[in-house]
Amino acid sequence: MRPLAPWLVPALTLSLFAGCEIFASIDRSVLDAGKGGSGGATTATSSSRSGSGSGSGGGAGTGGTACVQPLDCPGFDTDCRKRTCVAGQCGAHFQPEGTATSVQVASDCQKTVCDGAGRPHQIDDPTDVLDDHNPCTDDICMGGTPRNVASKANTLCGSNGVCDGQGSCVGCLVAAQCGALSCASNRCVPATCTDQVKDGAETSVDCGGPLCGPCNDGKSCLHGADCASGACSGTPRACQAPSCTDGVRNGAETDVDCGGGCPTLCGPSQGCKLDTDCLGNACSGSICLPACNDGVKNGSETGLDCGGHACAPCSNGGGCVFDADCFDGVCTSGVCLPATCSDGVRDGSETDVDCGGACVPCTPGKTCAAGADCVSRVCAGTLCATASCSDHVQNQGETGVDCGGATSCPRCANGPGCAAGSDCASTVCLAGKCVDPSCMDGVKDLAETDVDCGGPACPGCPGGGVCKTGSDCVSTVCTGGHCTTATCADGIQNQGETDVDCGGPCQPCAFGQGCLVPVDCVTVACAAGNCVDPTCTDQTLNGQETGVDCGGPTCPHCPGGQGCLIASDCASTVCKMGMCTATCTDGVKDGMETGVDCGGTCPGCADGGTCSVATDCLSQVCTAGACAVPACTDQVKNGSETDIDCGGTCGGCATGKKCLVNADCASRGCRGGKCADVVLISEIRTAGVNGDGYGDDFIELYNPGNAPVTLTPMWQVQHQSAQGSCQGSQVKFTGAGQVIPPHHHFLIGGWEYVQMPPADVAMLNSNVTNSLADAGSVWVSFGSVTVDAVCFSYDTATSGLITGGCSVSYLCHGAQVNNLPHNGSGSATSNVDASFERKPGGALGNGQDTADNKADFLKNTPATPQNLASPPTP
Repeated sequence: MRPLAPWLVPALTLSLFAGCEIFASIDRSVLDAGKGGSGGATTATSSSRSGSGSGSGGGAGTGGTACVQPLDCPGFDTDCRKRTCVAGQCGAHFQPEGTATSVQVASDCQKTVCDGAGRPHQIDDPTDVLDDHNPCTDDICMGGTPRNVASKANTLCGSNGVCDGQGSCVGCLVAAQCGALSCASNRCVPATCTDQVKDGAETSVDCGGPLCGPCNDGKSCLHGADCASGACSGTPRACQAPSCTDGVRNGAETDVDCGGGCPTLCGPSQGCKLDTDCLGNACSGSICLPACNDGVKNGSETGLDCGGHACAPCSNGGGCVFDADCFDGVCTSGVCLPATCSDGVRDGSETDVDCGGACVPCTPGKTCAAGADCVSRVCAGTLCATASCSDHVQNQGETGVDCGGATSCPRCANGPGCAAGSDCASTVCLAGKCVDPSCMDGVKDLAETDVDCGGPACPGCPGGGVCKTGSDCVSTVCTGGHCTTATCADGIQNQGETDVDCGGPCQPCAFGQGCLVPVDCVTVACAAGNCVDPTCTDQTLNGQETGVDCGGPTCPHCPGGQGCLIASDCASTVCKMGMCTATCTDGVKDGMETGVDCGGTCPGCADGGTCSVATDCLSQVCTAGACAVPACTDQVKNGSETDIDCGGTCGGCATGKKCLVNADCASRGCRGGKCADVVLISEIRTAGVNGDGYGDDFIELYNPGNAPVTLTPMWQVQHQSAQGSCQGSQVKFTGAGQVIPPHHHFLIGGWEYVQMPPADVAMLNSNVTNSLADAGSVWVSFGSVTVDAVCFSYDTATSGLITGGCSVSYLCHGAQVNNLPHNGSGSATSNVDASFERKPGGALGNGQDTADNKADFLKNTPATPQNLASPPTP
């Protein structure tokens, strides 16, 4: 620890007070201080937890509990508040504001002082620094939080040491600090520690032992001090790589096997550099500070990670000093206890003493926060009110809000809120709701002759019901004031009969009698309200039909799903277990078909056919119930498309989509059944008029597709020379995110290429000894896939090397291109501006690719290089 210069403390104090508070403070207004005048003594009430009164200075107030001595008074004494007994009345004396309390937490940059009103609170104390006992850190307070900041490099430390600027004391930083010795690994060592020989007391060459610097991992050692990692083990003993389990502080660790990336975090007082090194996520800059989640009772905590001015209140059973240290607000004999509804104190969630919150509701006049805190369920402001018939709350035995029940309140209007008819203005209570009288309310009203029947408004009563006339009865017969029971033989059309004693609940009616539905008739056929003979169009299964209007000797064949007796009853001529089976060739729309013999479980319907879903159609497109013609915008793979809405007769597919031929792709490249980006070699010049044949060369690439190609690092251009001997390949270009638009060129220039247009990038590995050879191979690859390749030679010897005269293979597409006049001699006749360019050439572009280099390229004198800025071709 290096204390700050005295003149620096006030300056830092002023600047750091503007910072953010690191530790939260707790409002101590809930402690046992009375609410009196400023700085004075107050008189306490009978409660030990609240008081009222007035006073000034430090004298005693009056008007509280009677006493003989201060110990007779409720509550307890604290550093900031002492009980008093003056003139037989309990009061309190408050210590002056700023008086330090007896309980202080050392080295936390805070001081606990009295606030002048009997309560303790925290203030910043820039002198209460945390001493980490490190001579290479400055101990300061920053925004009320301890910090240990690394001292400047070369600050003296120990007897002969200097600070390294990162908080460590080392032997040296530069050789000048070692006199006649050398500075190695921040240690002054004899010059022999640099003689490249293991000698003296060294444990390995120029390291280890008492004189030389520590050894790197894997070097010989005797003990941990011989190693930069501090870990020496194994047989034979060797320096080990730092680990989080070696019992040594090494590597990025901020203390022994913790912090700095280790899974174990450092505890309080252990070393750290960042908050994330610490179990409590709080680092002073060099050591871990106490925190509310470090699993240790420390700092101002009154319990384990709880209580005090910085942590959350403790649960029941936790340690405490003040009530505010406890979650339930009850601290007794240093232990947090649960609040109860019978302790004579307002605590827990209570809104008044032992009532409200989780306790019983409070009586009128008691304090409340919500209606539920009150017996009346009415909280007016902060006090419980007396229940009334106009308080808009259901209370005092009301069945509805301000209505019903055995109260003086009015009867309830229609709606929820009744227990009996007497609660309702309508006199009808049905399922807890007041409703208007009706024929279904279970009450005899509305001039009914019996409950919910008879009279002018309700349906007739069943047999036995009270009646006045026949119209009051279902049977239409009233005898002796009671309805008779209707029968199918009473000679009267009643009880739902469609004719006298037939139809409805009775036996079917004969031909010509009244009916409503076919089953009312013996013929099972009803037309215009009368029973008629069956037909094959009456939409009823009747007569000799086996299905509805089908089958039998007189009606058409039945479709699938209709009944049958024999095969001829069915359009499909297949009758199984009394049911016609639909087929996809029966000429009838049946089964799951959406059209005649198509759709559903049958083959898709042709364009224009009926459909429900896309799979009902050959085109896989169903629009407004009809199969649509395949289109290049229907979001379905159909027609000649190779992928959804692309390929075939539609536009080219994007990279990664399915394809059959190159023309299916926007890139004009189909590999392995999927569209892939294509970049062709469009022009090569191995020598020119500048540079004596060494470097005035270029490789030109061309994008033949209709979509841009991004040259990621997966794209490479390589060259393999066959000039004079067999040679390995060299990378001449690696993509770095360049984009070649459709039908544009990309120019890679050699080290002496200076003509216009300028090269887009410089050729890799291009110098006086590594220019393009006049014979060999150039190819473009994407990862492990060769996208394009060109072989070229100028005589029999170089051609033979390419075609098999070497143990290494040359990548070619078909026959080689003749590169003359470039012949490898570097002579004037060879060193001319000539290239070979992919056909068709010039403004027509360079898209011909028959996989035969000789057929695809033509001689070009002079060369016509093009770059990204050149116009697209074609």
